[in-house]
Amino acid sequence: AWQAVLELAADHFLALWRYLWSGGPPPDDWNSSLLVFLLKGDSPRPDLPQARKACDACPLNLSNTDNKVINTMVIYHLKPLALRSLLSSQRGVVPGRCMTTNILEVEAIMLDAALA
Repeated sequence: AWQAVLELAADHFLALWRYLWSGGPPPDDWNSSLLVFLLKGDSPRPDLPQARKACDACPLNLSNTDNKVINTMVIYHLKPLALRSLLSSQRGVVPGRCMTTNILEVEAIMLDAALA
């Protein structure tokens, strides 16, 4: 079933991609999302409406999936170019680089400054 949906959706996303790439504006609901609150635990009276504290709910943001798919397509194609153009000091969110290195370098600089 998933494969069938993928094949049907491919034409939709390709058409949407071409439309946006040609300068077409995204739909009004492009960045819309639906915020739902899943309740934690069991209700003592599930047959009646319940008022709960915020800490008794798990917020879940359901975002526009067309937006997510198109953004993933853009990222997939731009990522190699972006990785080639980053400075060596850029470490966060870069494969093979570790943000911890920045912390260690700052610590070394501060230690040198304290000893000077």
